Amino acid sequence: MSLQLCLLETGETVIADVREAIEPETNESLGYLVTNPFKVTHIINNTVNVAEMTEDTDTSPEDAASLAYSVWAPLSRQNTFNFHKDFIRVIYDPDQTVADQYVDILEKWLEEHTVSFETDKHNTVTSMGSVAEQQTLKDQLESLNSENTEDDFVDGDDSGEEVTNAD
Repeated sequence: MSLQLCLLETGETVIADVREAIEPETNESLGYLVTNPFKVTHIINNTVNVAEMTEDTDTSPEDAASLAYSVWAPLSRQNTFNFHKDFIRVIYDPDQTVADQYVDILEKWLEEHTVSFETDKHNTVTSMGSVAEQQTLKDQLESLNSENTEDDFVDGDDSGEEVTNAD
């Protein structure tokens, strides 16, 4: 994963797995493949007016600012985007704390928004193809095992009922 922060043409900052797409013949950048982008918003919690600063003014950097993360394109069904080369103004490596926060948030988001299902392989219905294909297979099986009669095979209709000859 190439985890990068990107300053977009819109002024937004996103963090994502970013890979550059290169034209093989000209070795020219076509743009970027951006996966799981989250918008990063820097929130200033504590501002200090230098002109009004006194000895009692709290200038501690602790809790002075925070970061908020949100999905970059929340209405999209996809999580991978092609960004034109001119759409990204600056790409840079995130601070390790920001990278760790992103990985934690992405893991939680994927866990909450990924639908998984398990198929019961013992109850899976398979089709033998068309009626003509079923008849061909039936004829081949009959020729391989001449002891079986017409009574031992299932008819090709959808009812699933065995067809027997009434004597």
